[in-house]
Amino acid sequence: MVSSWREGDFVKLTKRKDYNWGPAAVGHTGPAFLDSLTYKLVSEQSLRVSSVQSGQADVAYNASPQELKSLKDAGFTVATPRYLGFVNGWAVNTKLAPYDDVKVRQALQAGINRQEIIDTVYTPDWKLATSFIQSNVPGATDNSALLAFDQAKAEKLLDEAGWVKGADGVRSKDGKPLVLTLNSNPYLAASKSIDELIAQQLGKIGWKVNIRAYDVVTYGQKVRYGGAGVPAYEVTRSFIDAGTVASILTDANNGENWFALGQSDETINRLRDQIAGAQSLSARDPLLAQLQQYVLEQGYFIPRTQIVQRIYVQRPS
Repeated sequence: MVSSWREGDFVKLTKRKDYNWGPAAVGHTGPAFLDSLTYKLVSEQSLRVSSVQSGQADVAYNASPQELKSLKDAGFTVATPRYLGFVNGWAVNTKLAPYDDVKVRQALQAGINRQEIIDTVYTPDWKLATSFIQSNVPGATDNSALLAFDQAKAEKLLDEAGWVKGADGVRSKDGKPLVLTLNSNPYLAASKSIDELIAQQLGKIGWKVNIRAYDVVTYGQKVRYGGAGVPAYEVTRSFIDAGTVASILTDANNGENWFALGQSDETINRLRDQIAGAQSLSARDPLLAQLQQYVLEQGYFIPRTQIVQRIYVQRPS
């Protein structure tokens, strides 16, 4: 129970000595083993970690990924649990040219070096995306081959789509440059760093990448699925059951219409309805596998990495 608190500073929880109704499944129904637990509010990331290093705190939340190796080497325990949901990536707006062209979307899919994102921005604690669903979600399938970095393939696809490289390295078609505007997600601390790295990767293929960074309020006002001027909407989102995935991809039954397809794609419509009507997991899972493969093949969703839900650092006991 809450025994004391100060706004913007801390909350202290103290155990109830008479507590004796914990669920039997956890193996202990009585009072907590700890006498008290204090949550200290520290907004500065480096101060949270230093408080654990100095012994002022036992556990710190959301350390910088770049600090994890040195903390592990120093004997600290690091936990990086992944959540159930979508991977971090982009829902592509198929209403906006040139992303209404499947070859351009497929070139985008092939032109991103996801391993370099993990090696440069993150650490091995992060996992490569293998679908647009986190790999720990029941029903997720491994589509790694569709997400392999292949610069030559990306360039060939853009050539076939009529995008020609100019002297400045930027491709153009009918007098218009090949542009991708990214809106870095303020809810994901590393989002802008990932966008900047991807901009370098795509720049080698012929894209001109513009990056916009907004605060949380402005982002919510300006950046929406299928919004004007939003060719790629960055997704970081959880869900409980993969069976709900198909229903948000179109606008049927007030779906979110992630790819601005409406109900124009008959394959997604069919899989959506079949998944919703499946009577068992054994009937549903092959349909989910087809949906994942199809969405990635069409370049409707461009995965970046799997998402770590939280980063915890615990000092040695």
